[in-house]
Amino acid sequence: MTFPLHVRRAGGRIGGFICREKHGCYLSAGQKPAASRQGARATEEQGINMPGPLDEVLAFFRESSGSREDMLSAMQRRFTTETRWENVGVATTIGIDQANQFVEGFLARIPFERCEVVVHHAAAAGNVILTERSDIFYGPDGQEMVSLRLMGALEMDGPHIVAWRDYFDTSGF
Repeated sequence: MTFPLHVRRAGGRIGGFICREKHGCYLSAGQKPAASRQGARATEEQGINMPGPLDEVLAFFRESSGSREDMLSAMQRRFTTETRWENVGVATTIGIDQANQFVEGFLARIPFERCEVVVHHAAAAGNVILTERSDIFYGPDGQEMVSLRLMGALEMDGPHIVAWRDYFDTSGF
């Protein structure tokens, strides 16, 4: 089942998303995305409206946007001791401790101050969420340092990330 983020016009606002280009939206810090039918459908029959996997992934990216402390805090909340995070062709980590070590190494090479997660498309199939996004990193002067266009697959267990694979051009790494 797919759950596209529809954008009517660039520069507009839809739910918790701010449109950045014709067919993409980014999550703005402090805003909630519109509830997905996919997330609500699983619990409607029980009379409970709990977030589904797509809602949880979008919330994670919203939580990750902002300062590097915001990103690390979001990972701390969403990762478990067994979360497998794979940046295909670069590194694979298991658990939050290894993930933190990877991020520290990334910060040593690219000392960004702020990250912006731009979600272009998202699709859900059960607990697996596919995203096409851009992760944009800005330096202390507010200038863009690195922009990565990538595809990701996240496997969720409630609010926790079980596995996360990102695919992108690794030539810069």
